[in-house]
Amino acid sequence: MKPSGGKKPFLIAALVVVLVGGAIFLLLPILVGSGVPGGTGYALAKEDHISSWDWKGVYQDGADKQKSVTAEIGRLKDLISKGGISDYDLYVGLASQYELLGDGKSAYQYLSKAIALDKKRGLAYMNMGHLMEEMGAFATARVAYDAAVAAEPNNQVYASARQNFLVHHPK
Repeated sequence: MKPSGGKKPFLIAALVVVLVGGAIFLLLPILVGSGVPGGTGYALAKEDHISSWDWKGVYQDGADKQKSVTAEIGRLKDLISKGGISDYDLYVGLASQYELLGDGKSAYQYLSKAIALDKKRGLAYMNMGHLMEEMGAFATARVAYDAAVAAEPNNQVYASARQNFLVHHPK
């Protein structure tokens, strides 16, 4: 007697449910967000509140330095998904350029993209820790610095940045 094909559609349906559920689980923190304008990005600690994402950037002078940073942002954006330089590195670079302009929201968004892309590298976490510290979101900064060290425990730069933060912002 030949087995019926009744189990195959059930198995396919179950596989689809598991895959879709897993994707939703992984993407939900990014889609729902965490108190950031636009609702996306690295999770802010519930006790942190950022009243303003902008400040007077060191290159926000309306002159050559600002034009140079703005041009670099355009150049880096043009390289995304082109190969050669990883998108992770481009996102971290873009975040750094936005910090020079005093655009915390854009810096945050690009660091969030880098972290979502590669959770095993510590640079974006460390930079997120620094950004959150500058924004006064100390609980989120602590989590980000901890994540940098956890991602790359042998990196002394990340360990030093975390230690420096803890000295200035003990629990």
